[in-house]
Amino acid sequence: MATKTENRSRAAIAREACDYRRDLTQVAENVLGARLTAAQQHILRVMSAHGARLAVRTGHGVGKTYAAACLVLSFVASHPGSRAITTAPTWLQVRDLLWAEISALHRRARLPLGGAISATRWRLAEDWFAVGLSTDEAERFQGRHAPHVLVVFDEAPGVRDAVWLAAESLMAGEDARWLAIGNPTRPRDRFAECFRPDSDWETLRISCLEAPNVTGEAHIPGGVTSAWINRMRSTWGEGSALFRSRVLGEFPLEEEDALIPHAFVTAAQARTARGEGAPRLGVDVARYGKDFTALVVRRGARIERIETLARTSVIEAADRVKRLAREFGVAPGDIAVDDTGLGGGVTDLLDDHFRPRRVRAVNFGARAFDTDRFENARAELYWRLRDALDPLGPRPLALPPEEAALADELAIRFRLTARGRIAVEPKDRLRARLGRSPDRADALALSFARGPLAPAATVL
Repeated sequence: MATKTENRSRAAIAREACDYRRDLTQVAENVLGARLTAAQQHILRVMSAHGARLAVRTGHGVGKTYAAACLVLSFVASHPGSRAITTAPTWLQVRDLLWAEISALHRRARLPLGGAISATRWRLAEDWFAVGLSTDEAERFQGRHAPHVLVVFDEAPGVRDAVWLAAESLMAGEDARWLAIGNPTRPRDRFAECFRPDSDWETLRISCLEAPNVTGEAHIPGGVTSAWINRMRSTWGEGSALFRSRVLGEFPLEEEDALIPHAFVTAAQARTARGEGAPRLGVDVARYGKDFTALVVRRGARIERIETLARTSVIEAADRVKRLAREFGVAPGDIAVDDTGLGGGVTDLLDDHFRPRRVRAVNFGARAFDTDRFENARAELYWRLRDALDPLGPRPLALPPEEAALADELAIRFRLTARGRIAVEPKDRLRARLGRSPDRADALALSFARGPLAPAATVL
């Protein structure tokens, strides 16, 4: 039975919001006091219809989470007895992104919304509420039928298939609506299927080029700017998968010869991992003026440190390796150095320092440990890195999301030789395609070197 407080909340919202229920933009603007961009208004207008299904692919920083928060509050406020269920790929994203925005809008609303609100729940009555759920609990999406139901997937590309299936069971009612919104990071997943021509979803794309700060429509604090777009164009390249997905809001063009799927990389950027096991240090020594000496410290599935050094002598590079080894407790045998070119000088200096112990000297062009599968050591090391990034692996590697250059360098291609061995794109060819050397990616791959210590010309 509803309490007096719940009845007052129900009455207040019904009085102020239900007059606008045919157009949720009116609820957002007149009840919440929200300032919506043209794209955000479009989202709420589409979602005002019974049975609406809208998939929105967006660039970075265009206000998608704000739009989703406005939708949740506007829908629930204007539909007594309704239920809104939201989710995102991780619990932290549910709580700290979408529901933080919902709580802030509820607190600042022009008209009091009432009800009891917590970190991931807004309750107006026993049968009238909005809730944020973890994707680890797909079964909790079932059995939440009501006269009016709204499902919101924030960062939809990362939501597990089981949750998509569970949410589908909520769509049987007369007024069941579904918003799936996010950055299009995978060319083939449930989110991408929403955009197929034969899909029953209405779709929308919001590019960073259409952002209010870019077009001059409005000034949104923290929103994407022309300066950021230009910086990403310079950093990633206009034709890169990262620029397509994060700036243009387009799905990346997954190439059949991509060794590491773009989906592996974006999934790795979205997760965190515990550092377990012995630390390892990969060192790729610069051989050209514009290249960097890159050092990557990895402990299990977590990258502890990435450093790049420009125009560094072999003595300076060796000193930096010694400092990092001391700081993170890396044993000499767990330091892997690209031994070709100037790297040989770094290897010699480190061997002299750690004598009688030795570091691991690696020649990417040397024969692989598994000669039946791999053309050379470079192919074998990158395949180990690929396996480590596989989301279905036992302990998937996490990548620092701020390391966009590393993510782009992992777009390495492969082929099968006439003998059926895996061969990866030579470094010089990848350098020509990227416009820079893949120093960070090589250093990360080197951190997966293992096996008996031996001269660089033999095995890993």
